Amino acid sequence: MYSMSNKACVVIRHPTLIEGQTVMTRNFLKVLKQIYGKELWVYEIDGGNNLRTYLVEGARVLNAKFYDSIHFLNTNKVIPRAVSQLINSPEVIVYQFAYLPAIHKRTWIIHKVVMERGSGLIVGTSRRIANLFRNSIFTYPPVDVKILNPMNRIAARNLLGIKFDGPIIGYVGDIDRARGVEELLTACKRLVERGRRLKILVASLRYECKDDHVLRLMAKLIKDRALIPLFRPISINLVMNAIDVFAIPMTVDYSTEPPMAFIEALSSGVPIVAGPSPSLLDYRGMYLMVSDGDSLVEELDKALEGEYKELGERNRDFVLRNMSVEAVAERLKDIFDGLC
Repeated sequence: MYSMSNKACVVIRHPTLIEGQTVMTRNFLKVLKQIYGKELWVYEIDGGNNLRTYLVEGARVLNAKFYDSIHFLNTNKVIPRAVSQLINSPEVIVYQFAYLPAIHKRTWIIHKVVMERGSGLIVGTSRRIANLFRNSIFTYPPVDVKILNPMNRIAARNLLGIKFDGPIIGYVGDIDRARGVEELLTACKRLVERGRRLKILVASLRYECKDDHVLRLMAKLIKDRALIPLFRPISINLVMNAIDVFAIPMTVDYSTEPPMAFIEALSSGVPIVAGPSPSLLDYRGMYLMVSDGDSLVEELDKALEGEYKELGERNRDFVLRNMSVEAVAERLKDIFDGLC
């Protein structure tokens, strides 16, 4: 733990959810606890995107004047600006996980100005997020390497109830076309039709897909006994260690940058096949990039043969050095010291 004399508080919304942004938020909370220790006060707010939630956030933050800094994690970004106008606020630090032009389209400049004027510092989880703001820094998002670490593949599969000794492709996250799920399912279908012995493990907490073609692809793979559906809360570490390759062939911007499942795959040391999404720009060279359906099929086929095992091992080493809770805490502490 790092020792700091300053007192700080953090405001975090939805602390109990399991979705990607909330997992990233909780990891940043671990970082702040490393930095501030007992001098960190945490305000947790459960609620949706409604007026009551915003009012509760604002009321809680009014107490921030008793602290030297206040950190906003996964909150409405208008709150920092409003609070800074109401009180003689402490140093305001906002954490931004999404690329504004991608999620706010025509109004992103308004959001940018509000955030800049209401924040002393904006911490972006990608370089292009950080480059949007004049008062920002980039840091790799933290990951708890004690939770996500390599383990015996057979043991992981047994704990998940998977009785299959062949290669498994993994997909984790929403059944969302933006993540390239249709292209991935199509590629798996083509490999199966070639006679490739494999399975695709799909782990998702949100099975809300309304795309008929995607549903038909999943039904076909289930009929061919090539798809393992896990639509329930499950240990992400077991999932990553049960698979031979992680795939996320998305080509467009994604709401969380980078997607948390991608970071979890890096930490687990499993090879990654992914698309040319701008949300993955900071990780070029750390995954096998595919541009179309044919290249996706070929790279998956090679990965299943174990050709990219060393790439996964290098990724794990990179995460330990740059993305562990301890590594991110050390970097941010030096930056926060400079603000004092």
